[in-house]
Amino acid sequence: MQGLTNLKGLSLTSLPDMRCIWKGLVLSKLTTLEVIYLDKN
Repeated sequence: MQGLTNLKGLSLTSLPDMRCIWKGLVLSKLTTLEVIYLDKN
């Protein structure tokens, strides 16, 4: 449980950074999915 609370505190202090990272991850995942989807069709 302690690790989880530490993680929560971390993500709260660096929320803007995390948001940017998540946005980047989601966008890259979407683009790779799109490429795979287009390749299959």
